[in-house]
Amino acid sequence: MKVSQVISSVCLFVVLLDTSVGMTTGIGPKNLTSLLGGRNLIGHTAFKTSLQELQQQLNVEEIEEHPCSCAVFLSGQFVKGSKEPPRGSPALIHEQGDTFQCTVLGLKHCTNWCLESLVKHLPNSGPLLCAAIDRDCHKERAYLFVEDCNGEWVNTNFSAGREYCCKDGVPYKCPLLPSISAGKSH
Repeated sequence: MKVSQVISSVCLFVVLLDTSVGMTTGIGPKNLTSLLGGRNLIGHTAFKTSLQELQQQLNVEEIEEHPCSCAVFLSGQFVKGSKEPPRGSPALIHEQGDTFQCTVLGLKHCTNWCLESLVKHLPNSGPLLCAAIDRDCHKERAYLFVEDCNGEWVNTNFSAGREYCCKDGVPYKCPLLPSISAGKSH
């Protein structure tokens, strides 16, 4: 049964319930019967069955919940636009105490929470990232990932909007132009 059918069944049930308990809905029992083509569905076997089916469908499955986990991966750890998971460990990871529903909307809710949590650290992001990673990086961007209900990191495509350069755990100002010689120090 489609969602629209379920909604129609619920609306029909509410209208029938309202008229049967004497509430004023603008549709009296006489008008309701004419709207239904001369049939009164209260007590009708097919109507009872559809209400039982509706109740079962509404109670059958609860949506699974998952903890909201955020991670920051640098652009050197994944191929942009690829479905492949990022390589290595995240530069930063953060978990929320609450859970989200395993739906597209739930994942968006988790993403928004992660953005709100991480945006306050942007002014200090260079030293934080460089201290957290176990390698040097040159002109890499930081991207926000969230963990889906299958335990896989999903790229949200949100980036800090700047490039990071780190050497020996310390940030340095990324050069505007690429180095001419490979051995040039930063």
